[in-house]
Amino acid sequence: MTDALSADRRRAMLRTAMGPGIAAALADEMVVEIMVNPDGVLRLDRLGEGR
Repeated sequence: MTDALSADRRRAMLRTAMGPGIAAALADEMVVEIMVNPDGVLRLDRLGEGR
């Protein structure tokens, strides 16, 4: 197995394991921080948005 194929498989596995919400946040260039609260609620910090 080539290194590139192995890296692609690892990335695909991580996207699947993290779930669609986190995978989408990682793909969003405006997201600078991803937080998951103990109750499972996903919080995102985006560029240009205040708290």
